[in-house]
Amino acid sequence: MPPIALYHSTSPELARIILKDGLLPMGKQYVHLSIDINTAIQVGRRKSNKPVLLQI
Repeated sequence: MPPIALYHSTSPELARIILKDGLLPMGKQYVHLSIDINTAIQVGRRKSNKPVLLQI
């Protein structure tokens, strides 16, 4: 069974673009989705000290 929700964390600037255009791999093969909030936030901190968390 797949999880009910997945999470994607990104910078505030990229979050605006994602909300406008959708979640896209941006030149990569895949979009990174996490199965829990803590992991998503850790991944998002690679792009911003205050990442935005999106629930998919």
